[in-house]
Amino acid sequence: MKGKYERPIAKKIKLYKFEIRVIDIIFLFSVTFVSLLIRVSLYPWQSSDYLVHLEKWFLAYKNNIFETLKSPVGDYTAMYNYILAFLSLIGDNSLYLIKSISVIFDFIGAIFFSKIIRKICNENVSYLAYAIFLCLPTVILNSSAWAQCDVIYVTFILISFYQLLNEKESAALFFYSISLSLKLQAIFFLPFYLFLGVKKKIKFRCFLWIPIVYILSIIPMLCLGRPLISCVKTYLVQMSEYNNLVYAAPTIYTFWDIDGLTLLVRTGVLYCVLIVGSLCYYCYEKVNVNTSKELLKFSTLLVLIIPFLLPKMHDRYFILADIFTALCTIVDRKYFISFIITCGCSTIVYIQFLFGSAYVDLRILTVLMLIGIVYFVKISYSK
Repeated sequence: MKGKYERPIAKKIKLYKFEIRVIDIIFLFSVTFVSLLIRVSLYPWQSSDYLVHLEKWFLAYKNNIFETLKSPVGDYTAMYNYILAFLSLIGDNSLYLIKSISVIFDFIGAIFFSKIIRKICNENVSYLAYAIFLCLPTVILNSSAWAQCDVIYVTFILISFYQLLNEKESAALFFYSISLSLKLQAIFFLPFYLFLGVKKKIKFRCFLWIPIVYILSIIPMLCLGRPLISCVKTYLVQMSEYNNLVYAAPTIYTFWDIDGLTLLVRTGVLYCVLIVGSLCYYCYEKVNVNTSKELLKFSTLLVLIIPFLLPKMHDRYFILADIFTALCTIVDRKYFISFIITCGCSTIVYIQFLFGSAYVDLRILTVLMLIGIVYFVKISYSK
């Protein structure tokens, strides 16, 4: 009788290798369509990053793509420069093209975000996870308002983490290497993989993917005549071009940020290494690397703490923490407070930078972020 009177909207249909309910298809289509409309509505907004940097780089590729690839343009890696070069071949509207490539990765990231939840939880929650990712304010603003590419490197980290959960460690490091070749901020995830290497969850030969992928990424530029030193020093340029201890990010340096205190940069980096190393030592016996929830919990803790302790952090650098605290909250609701604090603080600094409104003292946001981190540690490892 149940099958006879089952509502059509609740019926399952087979798509490729899996079954899905009609109501799930309607939900996923609606979420995709509305979230796309939200993003497109922000396309006309021109951020200062676009006006000062991205537009000029795009025009340089538009004028002479091969000559531009030969010479240093901006401070981004070879990978992202190839993306800009490709976009310059497609059309003339640099603003919409640059935003569109990031928005595409919004949806790819949402898919792997949901696949991670499906792996840890169940099928129905994974569809909701897809919607949650697309609704995260920092994800929306980063790509469709800011015209930034952080979601691209984050997507490859999500793919990498998904491969790790499937016990494909070599594939995990391969996709992580792509992420690191795109943005230096992917280094926030490196201590997690090093921890797994020490725990023998990942074989250290898998880490060879990092130099291999980076070398492969610069080969086209080398073939066009760009000097090797120019290709390999990109990250060094990024680390040395800013002098302040913090750039509108809720980190510990908001309390004493003074222009020119470069002496404290090295101290701050070493302090971060000390704290993270001590944390890994403390959690060595506590973290079961064969449990998906434990892997998620510990990786989230690291991507929360590392940008909080490092100097020279920018307002966008907590996007990985926003996304991983969201993952933790979907898996276990007790992390909701940490997620709200982390994503809330990130959203506020995004709005302040992009639109110059909703000003909140960064020191207040820093205290809130510290509370969120302490709360995360307490409910995760206090027992």
